[in-house]
Amino acid sequence: MLETHRAALRELVPQLLAAEKGGDKAKFESLRKKMISNFNALLSAYRALASTPQIRNRLDVELAEILGDEPMKMP
Repeated sequence: MLETHRAALRELVPQLLAAEKGGDKAKFESLRKKMISNFNALLSAYRALASTPQIRNRLDVELAEILGDEPMKMP
């Protein structure tokens, strides 16, 4: 399941960039929604693989830091 979502994201990136470059707002928005959906599915799969609530929480914290939602902290 992970590879399916990773592959979809890899395929969508160049399409998204082309739609943006070409000024096709409707296509860009459609592809953006597909990207978000696949990213969320991939994240859910990773969270489901966490063997403990602590590991799942650490994943959430590190993702928030990477996305800039929280300042980075040293462990």
